[in-house]
Amino acid sequence: MNNKLDLIIEKNCPVCRRTIKDLKAYMSERNDIQLKVSDIDKNEFENISIVPALLIDGKLFGYGDIDIKKLEKRLRD
Repeated sequence: MNNKLDLIIEKNCPVCRRTIKDLKAYMSERNDIQLKVSDIDKNEFENISIVPALLIDGKLFGYGDIDIKKLEKRLRD
């Protein structure tokens, strides 16, 4: 099953850069995930005001640093 992840970020955001790095490391071990990174200024998602924000298949998963273990569990469910 492919999962589509959308990560909403902002320029000059250290947490955003760390989150991208963590997600890319996680994704390097999997081939069933698509990641799209979007700047909040060009964001097509409504009601997102905190960055980074991670959406899974269009639904909000969380804000801030991503707990990879929780993400793994959510993607398996």
